[in-house]
Amino acid sequence: MDEQLSTLTPDLRLGAVAPSTGGSVAAELAELVAELVAELVYLSVLTLPTEPMADRPLPQEDSRIQAAAAMMRARLADPIGLSDIAAEVNLSVFHLVRVFKKATGMTPYQYLTHLRIEEAKQLLRHTGLTIGQVALRCGFASPGALSTAFLRHTGTRPSVYRSS
Repeated sequence: MDEQLSTLTPDLRLGAVAPSTGGSVAAELAELVAELVAELVYLSVLTLPTEPMADRPLPQEDSRIQAAAAMMRARLADPIGLSDIAAEVNLSVFHLVRVFKKATGMTPYQYLTHLRIEEAKQLLRHTGLTIGQVALRCGFASPGALSTAFLRHTGTRPSVYRSS
């Protein structure tokens, strides 16, 4: 049997070694590999460098990007997912990410985080709200989440930013 197995291709060897499964192991493995390859292609497309800002999207897409940005501003404190934004502007999630990044230089998530941090800066400077209250008004789940994002984007903690 070993001599027979050595002449088979790897896919056929797997089926020969697991005959009790009727080759289903090989089929499941092939399906898993196909899913992983598809996921890698999807991720590689999302991380491609963006084109220069001068290459604007089509006018229809531009209005959709403006509508998506307006929705993010209006629902700043709410939990918003990509699927929510895409549904609002009648685009697939993939297409939304692609055209939004092309138009703004940021993914929708990066843009929303930027809006939230800018709002947090305003609230920290011009109100007496606690950091926890600022976090909730800006869509962060907790003061710690605000502090982490704020530090990442500004290089300082919200409490230090407020006192400066």
